[in-house]
Amino acid sequence: MDGRATEIQELLEQAIEQLRDITNELNPSIVERAGLQFALDRLIGKTRAGFIGTLRLHFDASLRVPTILAKAFYKISECALDIAKAAPGCSLIDIQVKRAQGEYVLEISDNAPVDDMGSAPLGQLLMEYYASKNHVTLRANRIPGKGSVIRASFPLPAIAHETVPESGS
Repeated sequence: MDGRATEIQELLEQAIEQLRDITNELNPSIVERAGLQFALDRLIGKTRAGFIGTLRLHFDASLRVPTILAKAFYKISECALDIAKAAPGCSLIDIQVKRAQGEYVLEISDNAPVDDMGSAPLGQLLMEYYASKNHVTLRANRIPGKGSVIRASFPLPAIAHETVPESGS
């Protein structure tokens, strides 16, 4: 009887998880409801299912990213993850959300060998769109044979910049 109860509990947990995923797909405002860190955690969990490499998130827990910017960072992360996980040879993806040099910063790096002859994939064009729409500075450094770093940044408000110590780069 205990084995059957455990099996039923596992099935219920799976059903709840699938229901959450469906709800998030139908109503993608998870960033608004739960915040950027939770939304990125969920995105990474979902991405891990189809990615054989290492996927890491480093999030400055003291950082409060405004909702409009958080939504842009989330969409940029989503596109960058799609590009990286689809790249042959990619085995490491790092996402960092931090405060640096008076800015909110999102950095996504991967070790996928870069083909510098290719045109910009749709994901890159979408990242540029989300960045420009929200006045986010977007830079992509691609080093053939090494990987890439995508950096999205937005200035901190003057008051936050003056009262909170900066971290990292």
